[in-house]
Amino acid sequence: MRVTSLAYAFLEWKSFDEYAEYIKGLVQKQSCDLLILPEYAGLELLSLSGTIEYEAAASYFDAYLALYSECAKTNGIHIVAGSIPHLKNGKLYNISPFLYPDGTHRLQYKTILTPFEHERNVQKGEDLGVIDTDFGKIAVAICYMVEFPLIIRRYAEKGAKLILCPSYTDDWYGYNRVAIGARARALENQCYVAVSALNGDFPWIDESARGKALIAAPPDIGMPENGILEEHEQAASVMLDFDLLHRIKKEGAVRTFTDWELSK
Repeated sequence: MRVTSLAYAFLEWKSFDEYAEYIKGLVQKQSCDLLILPEYAGLELLSLSGTIEYEAAASYFDAYLALYSECAKTNGIHIVAGSIPHLKNGKLYNISPFLYPDGTHRLQYKTILTPFEHERNVQKGEDLGVIDTDFGKIAVAICYMVEFPLIIRRYAEKGAKLILCPSYTDDWYGYNRVAIGARARALENQCYVAVSALNGDFPWIDESARGKALIAAPPDIGMPENGILEEHEQAASVMLDFDLLHRIKKEGAVRTFTDWELSK
């Protein structure tokens, strides 16, 4: 299974159609089975709204979901679309859509919010849990969520071998918290973790971000010594070997997944 994670920068757009053509071209260029884009990638659409209020980005939610559904179906791949604000019953949520190759979708809500999101009145949403795919079980943990071991542990115990982490952090402190968390979760659960991050300065919407694309693994037999499969300023793309993960759990230098119970 080839996973591609993007480090993404916003552009200014004059129309949603112009934006949609760009996204279609971007997805088409990726040669992968699963593509992941960053947290709050949907804020790019604020360049169309004349305001920086998250509710304005939420007004594009249906069109955004339809666009990525079309991209997944046209290219026959799984996509973790960048998260976008969503208004539901008058409440604002941060949601990352997961698209299947047939264009159907499931929605992962962010379940642990940062102080900044509390200030924006973003609400905690319901956890999607583990997702079944043709490649096995995976899960989506939006940004801050990956910094909490018990969340990822629940996914791993339900069979997730790959954790997908769309991320938005406004400085390198934040990115490194997410990256260190991702690498730690890969070590603890002997799984893969892929981070997709925003990176750039976007003054027209009063936003800036720092981050990289990262794909991490447990540092053990057959893997890089530091557990970093790839980390890049633009994109990380790796062919993941789930049989090797199984071997590590059975024959690796340590048994962190099975020995978790001993730490309690």
